[in-house]
Amino acid sequence: MPKTGNCRFCQTCEKQIIDFTQLNNRQISDYLQQNQNVCGRIKQSQIDSINSQELFLPKIHSRNRWIWTIGLGALLGITEPVQAQTNENNIEQTKSNNDEKTLSSLEQTVTITGRVTDIDFGDPISDVLITIENTDIKTYTDKNGKYSLTFDKDLDKETLVTFSIANYKEEKLSLKRISPYRNLKLMSDDEVVIGAIIISK
Repeated sequence: MPKTGNCRFCQTCEKQIIDFTQLNNRQISDYLQQNQNVCGRIKQSQIDSINSQELFLPKIHSRNRWIWTIGLGALLGITEPVQAQTNENNIEQTKSNNDEKTLSSLEQTVTITGRVTDIDFGDPISDVLITIENTDIKTYTDKNGKYSLTFDKDLDKETLVTFSIANYKEEKLSLKRISPYRNLKLMSDDEVVIGAIIISK
């Protein structure tokens, strides 16, 4: 079941807003077939993807194609663009627990660990690519948004660390701004559309 946007409520529709931004086309379709007249948060890229899928459906589904077209047309007709907030680099810092490492390895390398989450909902973001520019050093966040990145402590402090994943704005921080434990919140890159989704049968 889609998340309900931290229980956000639409004053226009007088309904709870359903968050479709993390769902695939099949999940959105299944939800809308089971629930009618919902208010939702959906990305423009998802609407485009659903519309392009509809062009390739067999003729057997022509009735459903019209339902989707009317529903999405109604959604686009009554929605307003959502303005993104400025990215304040909401970053938490705490001390790292490196007791298990030997003193010599601590003297030669630095390990950064942390967690990457969605700035709007606080959900962990998995598979975020974290790289250090001009090196082969990289890692990915796990399913809980956690990561660990180890590099030579003699690396230039102006070197940038990049956090990137599709549908989110890329974040770059210099090594001098990163402490041993770094939580990072990423902002969605896509324009998000909020409004009523009406399915007629």
